Amino acid sequence: MKINTLLSHAAELFKLVVDSELPADHIASRYFRSKKYIGSGDRKFLSGLLFYTLRNLTFIEHLAVCLPTTFSADYQKSENTPSAVRKVVASYLLGSISEDPSFDPDSLLKRFYKQLDSFDELRIQTLSEIFGIGISEAENLPVEIAKSVDIIDSQLIDAEENEESFTDNQFLGLIERRYSLPLLLAEKLYKNQYFSFSRSDFKDLAASTSLPAEIFIRCNSRRDSRENIQRNLLKQGIETSIADFSPVALSLKSRTPLNQVVLYKKGLIEPQDEGSQIVSYALSPAPKTTVLDACAGAGGKTLHIAALQNDSGTVYACDTENIRLKEIPVRSKRYKYKSISSVLLTDKIIEKLSADKSTPFSSGFDYILIDAPCSGTGTIRRSPMQKFKIDEKVLKEFADLQLDILEIYSQFLKPGGVIVYATCSLMTEENDAVVERFMNNHTEFAPDSLKPVLAQHKISFPKLADDDFKLRLLPSIHGCDGFFMARLKKGK
Repeated sequence: MKINTLLSHAAELFKLVVDSELPADHIASRYFRSKKYIGSGDRKFLSGLLFYTLRNLTFIEHLAVCLPTTFSADYQKSENTPSAVRKVVASYLLGSISEDPSFDPDSLLKRFYKQLDSFDELRIQTLSEIFGIGISEAENLPVEIAKSVDIIDSQLIDAEENEESFTDNQFLGLIERRYSLPLLLAEKLYKNQYFSFSRSDFKDLAASTSLPAEIFIRCNSRRDSRENIQRNLLKQGIETSIADFSPVALSLKSRTPLNQVVLYKKGLIEPQDEGSQIVSYALSPAPKTTVLDACAGAGGKTLHIAALQNDSGTVYACDTENIRLKEIPVRSKRYKYKSISSVLLTDKIIEKLSADKSTPFSSGFDYILIDAPCSGTGTIRRSPMQKFKIDEKVLKEFADLQLDILEIYSQFLKPGGVIVYATCSLMTEENDAVVERFMNNHTEFAPDSLKPVLAQHKISFPKLADDDFKLRLLPSIHGCDGFFMARLKKGK
């Protein structure tokens, strides 16, 4: 497929995504199913360009101003809007000139143009065909894009190094433009009252949100060692590396459809972000104890909790949405776990369980995990459009909901029991502030240090102090999704 045709498809797909409330990967899958003539290599290019564009959307919009507003006759007849075409072309050019490893269009196109040593001439011809301009004018477009990139990068370096010359607001404005982190989120993160960033560290965090997320798997250490699993994956052509923190995590070198892998079918591996794995270690339930996973979703952490207990305890995986909860019995069966029970929670069911003296809802749980619904700002690398949907109202609604959930489920904890509150959000409004409000309302709960709990599993974080009961994971530092967790203990 010619490059200009690929870019036409990319513009069409991009517009479908930005006009929809559905996740981008769902839209892309549906698009490719409807156009079966698009081969696997072309799909890889289109997917790469789509997510590169979405992750860098604000910056792409800034660069697209450099491109012509007129199009060739063929593009004028297409259903694509001029705005969508200019954005995907700007994204394609940015990927071509920036040497960004997250999207290298030339390497993706080499299989179709094996005879070419350089894509420069082909790229210029493509621009000429799309915009209906001469070769000399087309040659200037990548140059203008490169100039714009250099200007903002230079400004950002100056703002990072010269705090006296650039105000915080000027610095954050450059951050928004260069790394497509909305100004509201950037301001709230940088100026939060609980911890501080240097400008260099904040720039690194913002930059990390514009990169693709690393893909992790969790090894079932009950069945085999991580090293053996790694060797067996390599025999199947799947390269991995040992993760930095979780003792059962491997990082995939490239995307792989794991549901087709034998080790997955046998329950030896599970796709799960390394940060998500750390949440279960923060809980670290003892064997033969009762655990409530209050917001279990599809049960990723539930399965890990059962593994940490060697399937010896009683784990209630609960949620208010059955569409995700129904996956847990299937996943438990694949792992051959018998300690997990999934429960769809409603007010009536909670009331009924609380009255049943044979259940921990009456007698109290030893451990409770609340992986609360949140804004998802820690996972915007995977769902880049999410960051543009968050405002003050959304953050307040989530924070109030999270406090309500803590209030409701904490009552089911035994005296002396442990509760871990966690989110995949970067925002302190949903993290530290919620925990602070809860502890102000419930003096029977006290901080419980995470360091010795994690040390039991040989997990250490360099900046985690002995008395820290909160842990913040950042993609710029830890490589995983953004996570927050706090461990509290109920007085006896």
